[in-house]
Amino acid sequence: MGDIIFQCGRELGVEAFARFDHGEGCLRMALGAGEVALGRLLKRLRAGGSVQRAWERSRLPVQLQSVYHMLQRLRTRLPAIRGALLSRCAPPISAHTDPLRQTAEHLWCAFAESANPVEAFQYAFQSPIMG
Repeated sequence: MGDIIFQCGRELGVEAFARFDHGEGCLRMALGAGEVALGRLLKRLRAGGSVQRAWERSRLPVQLQSVYHMLQRLRTRLPAIRGALLSRCAPPISAHTDPLRQTAEHLWCAFAESANPVEAFQYAFQSPIMG
């Protein structure tokens, strides 16, 4: 199962893997702790407020500094993520000026039917959101 991976004690990476389910005969994405954690954090950031406040409310089992590193890494992926999301739906009107928060809103808009938009993005585009 995908897990939160610590690299050099500083960065947070998100990994997901697919497994073949012989019972149903279909390829399914296994939801790991990383996707859940990233989804919770982005959900809190969408609501507004600081990164620290979102981290506190998300109750993530990582240090705040790791969250900042993860978000910086995610910011480098925004052009690819936003491009993929545009193929699914137009971005919603946003009150945020921060591109990361706008992308989080777009992610929730594009995968409104999903309980975890991060997992749904990875499944739909067959690409990890963190690159």
